[in-house]
Amino acid sequence: MYLRRIRASNYRAFGDGSVAPALDWELNPGLNILVGENDAGKTGIIDAIRQVLLTTSYESIRIFEQDFHIQGANRSHTLSIEATLCGLSPDQEASVLEWLTFGVNADRKLIHSG
Repeated sequence: MYLRRIRASNYRAFGDGSVAPALDWELNPGLNILVGENDAGKTGIIDAIRQVLLTTSYESIRIFEQDFHIQGANRSHTLSIEATLCGLSPDQEASVLEWLTFGVNADRKLIHSG
C-alpha cells in the first residue's frame, strides 16, 4: 500500500488555486523526498497527510482556526484534504474502513484506486 496522491485546498499555506496554489502532489511508490525553504508548506503537507489518514500518534488531529488558509485579510470558511491510496491488499482495504469517520463538521473521504 502507498499514498499515491495528496490534495488540499484552503489548508494552511495552500489556497484554492485561484490566487494561492492548492496542494496537488502525486507521489511514487517507494521513497519520496520533500524539500523546500522555510515556510514553503512542508509541514502543512505532512500535517494534511496526518489529518486525512487519522494519525495514531498521541497528538490531536483536530482542525483549528489557524489551519484555514488566509488570503489577504480573509480567512477561508472551508478546507478540503483528499488522499488516494493504491496497492491495498484485501486485508488493508478492510483496515482502512475504520479510517472513514464522519464528525459534526468533518467529512473525510478516501478514494480507492486499483
